[in-house]
Amino acid sequence: MGSGEPRHVDPRSNATVIDQNGKVIYFGLERFVRDICLGDCCFVCGARPGNVPFNDEHVIPRWILRRYNLFDRMINLPNGTSLRYDRYTVPCCEACNTLIGRMIEEPIRQIVEGGFDSVRHTRTLDRRAAGWTCWFMYSWHALPAPSS
Repeated sequence: MGSGEPRHVDPRSNATVIDQNGKVIYFGLERFVRDICLGDCCFVCGARPGNVPFNDEHVIPRWILRRYNLFDRMINLPNGTSLRYDRYTVPCCEACNTLIGRMIEEPIRQIVEGGFDSVRHTRTLDRRAAGWTCWFMYSWHALPAPSS
């Protein structure tokens, strides 16, 4: 079995699939709700705080907050919660946060800052923009508001 192939399905967590290294590669609904939506585990890999270093992920990337001077401005969430943009984070381990930055946020930042010509000449825009949009919509609507 390769390192990314499923090791087993965790019967306690409604079909969560775990690879041979013990990493969650698919969350079953019950585990997703318990550990991610209601818990404080990394929203990407399911790691628990204390087991690995955490630095949390900004829902609105810091480069956007800097570019548009939003750090101390308020955002109103769909659930009625209001908080500062710089405090709108979700639990994320350092490894996953770094991966998100490298694979999604940084390429999107380069495209945005490059203007129209950058968009016109980017072949990976659809995949990366779709990934970032999915992450943003997930964060915006699925996760409970953080305590401020």
